[in-house]
Amino acid sequence: MTSNLVSVILPVHNGADYIHEAIASVLGQTYLDFELIIIDDCSTDATVNIIQSFQDTRLRLISSHKRLGICNALNIGLKNANGLFIARMDADDICHPSRLERQILFLQKHQNIGFCGSWVQRFGEKQHPQRSCVPVGPMRVKAFAVYDNPMVHSSVMLRRKVLQNVEPVYRDDFAHAEDFDLWTRLLKEIEGDNLSETLLDYRVHNQSVTVQKSEAMDRTACRILKRQLNFFGLNITQNEVMQHRRWATGRLDYDNISQDIEAAEKWLIRLLEANLKSLACDPNAFLWATRKIWFALCYKVQAAGQPIMQRFLHSPISRGDWKAGLVLLGAITKRRL
Repeated sequence: MTSNLVSVILPVHNGADYIHEAIASVLGQTYLDFELIIIDDCSTDATVNIIQSFQDTRLRLISSHKRLGICNALNIGLKNANGLFIARMDADDICHPSRLERQILFLQKHQNIGFCGSWVQRFGEKQHPQRSCVPVGPMRVKAFAVYDNPMVHSSVMLRRKVLQNVEPVYRDDFAHAEDFDLWTRLLKEIEGDNLSETLLDYRVHNQSVTVQKSEAMDRTACRILKRQLNFFGLNITQNEVMQHRRWATGRLDYDNISQDIEAAEKWLIRLLEANLKSLACDPNAFLWATRKIWFALCYKVQAAGQPIMQRFLHSPISRGDWKAGLVLLGAITKRRL
């Protein structure tokens, strides 16, 4: 295996509860030629002491005595990185031992791919272990980005050169969805992909950004999605963007469920038709992504029984998607037993 230096960027603020396990998972990689850059963002707990307890020359600690925020901390890490490849890592996640090796091999084999993530396993005290299968294939990654973030940030590895003309890399005004903002900017020029392997354990807990900043994340994601939808040549209102975000993340108005499902279906059909005209995304890939969203919405209202099954079967979105239809039928049938 050709030796390539990787810089692993790990920002942390008050991460004493989980940082030891995160660091140990990076230092225990089967791929050895890397540096681990930890940016301590003004922690007031035992984080720094835990970091300094590791005696490994590959670990570099950068300490800030004033709060930087995630975007500034990441940008400082990037400026201090020496690697040809940049790997992201969060202070509360756990790398599988072969993560770096598998991603390096993938990028060496696929020179057209500028950055790649992987499937992850979500876990936590109140989270039953569950595999999260993000899109695989460059066209599907790009298509899914019209609906939601196609990658898990802490699973991503990038070629350093793809960031050369991106300034700033992480933008503070897109905090809480800074990675989604970055991927969508990069996907205009280069291809991104995900490995269909679980290479990271993603911890879910009450202090995570996803939980603590969900409303702020929604607002920022809507700004990104409006930018994405503009490529379809549609005059999108702010209310439509907000509905698009809600449906894309599987949230329905259960007080008006029949009307909401009908409105979601019409919206998704509108997007499919607009894409056929604009060719903003590969049509087959965009149909795949749209079907994923539509199936998830129908599955959430499986309690409706036969009416939702009929809507799914006769919808232009899912017509002919027999595999998904059988899964939905099985769920409805099981619920009745």
